[in-house]
Amino acid sequence: MDSDNQINPDERIRELESQLCRLAMEWRSKIENRQEIKEKYRSTLIMLFSLGWDDVLDIDCELPTSDMPQEYLSRHPYTSTSEIGSYSWNKKRT
Repeated sequence: MDSDNQINPDERIRELESQLCRLAMEWRSKIENRQEIKEKYRSTLIMLFSLGWDDVLDIDCELPTSDMPQEYLSRHPYTSTSEIGSYSWNKKRT
């Protein structure tokens, strides 16, 4: 095993978790490509699950419940609280 070419699984998990957070921030700031961002978010989440990850995400790293991947909601049905409050992420900011 060549350690220069292999990423430690824990490090890879941290990278993917960070990527989910970045994608969630991007989703909140860009109305026009949300579907593409949701697809990237879902594929990143599935990669995490394939590595044995099954944690609960920080709220800042989640999409609103209606946009969270079903794979996550099935595992954590009571954790997605991104819709708390009155702000709607679907409104275009001016």
